[in-house]
Amino acid sequence: MNRKFGKVLVLRAKMPNISKSFYGERKHADADLRYWSICSNQSFANTRVTDCLFDEEVPLDKNGYYTIVVSREEDRPRNAKRECGVAWLEMAEDGDGLGDEDMAVVQIRNLLASPDFPHAVQKILKPGDEKAVMQEYFPKSHYMMPSMFEAVFPCI
Repeated sequence: MNRKFGKVLVLRAKMPNISKSFYGERKHADADLRYWSICSNQSFANTRVTDCLFDEEVPLDKNGYYTIVVSREEDRPRNAKRECGVAWLEMAEDGDGLGDEDMAVVQIRNLLASPDFPHAVQKILKPGDEKAVMQEYFPKSHYMMPSMFEAVFPCI
């Protein structure tokens, strides 16, 4: 991500069906994935992780879609909170940790995909096929300013 395009990066996509196990389920149910997570990292050079969310921490709307905001604490929109149906992921204050304060890496992990789930990252066979394979599970991203996010995604 690059803050030069906007101080807030908004990611939206459908969440795969995940085996719920963190909050007490002892047996993994049939699901698209065993585990899903998203992290903000400084860069691939230093590999420092700033913040992460895992599947059960991300609120979903009635259709199973998530909205995640990535920003610095100072730029966090007031409505980027669970009660408003939005997850927030912090970006490092010093950016990539290598001198560019506006750059960071956002990484999404799909672990242990069911062989029957056709939209898993693991089904992408060549670069450029991501959207075609993942379809509604491929995150759409938009850069915004915090006030714009607050206006476009009101907390109801």
